[in-house]
Amino acid sequence: MRCHSMADMDDSITIEMSYARVMLGDWQRLKTAVHAQMRRYKVSPQGNHASSGNPMPLHFHAKPYSSFDPISGISIPRPRIGATVLGNGRHGTEYQFSIYHGEERVGGVGFEGWDDVVEIEGHPAQCFFFDLWHVHVINNLLRYRLVLGVTDGDFTFLQGLAQGFVLSYAGHIDNDGPLRYVALTGREALGESGVLIPDNVVKQASGAIVLASIDIPAHADRGHMP
Repeated sequence: MRCHSMADMDDSITIEMSYARVMLGDWQRLKTAVHAQMRRYKVSPQGNHASSGNPMPLHFHAKPYSSFDPISGISIPRPRIGATVLGNGRHGTEYQFSIYHGEERVGGVGFEGWDDVVEIEGHPAQCFFFDLWHVHVINNLLRYRLVLGVTDGDFTFLQGLAQGFVLSYAGHIDNDGPLRYVALTGREALGESGVLIPDNVVKQASGAIVLASIDIPAHADRGHMP
């Protein structure tokens, strides 16, 4: 058996300390580089948007032509829309939403949807569905969690953002009949995106999950907006 002298042990300790200093130097350089990238994209190390500093969950209120979260200062105007043909050949609508923090546009999201006639309290109503059922759409939405500085889990964030989408239409005063807006997603798509679904969330037999919805009563007696 080989016996190690004190000199051998000193050499070993010196080597270990040198290695530790190299590793520490590498870590400090990596940390500096990451923080530089965060500053470049206006994100703080805590994961908040530089100008928002918002650790609270999203909770939107309806405005005449937008939705607004008074705590964070985030607003979502009504989207630009256009006609499209869905994957199943059905005619649908393309929605392009913008997201603002104060006066600054921090990004936008686009997705498709369709409309159908449903029954609300015994009366026919036009229902507009927002299709958030695709993995690429979910992932696109989730990237704004860091930008907006929302600290809740992915599913709660998706619910909050979907609430902002549907409530952007809640200020309608020119509709002759009742309207409904529904943001839908799916169990499998959430799973593929790594989003955990809380146990208390209602899942339809088809796998559909309602993230947010709003019913808007008819305003025919108030006339049309110019």
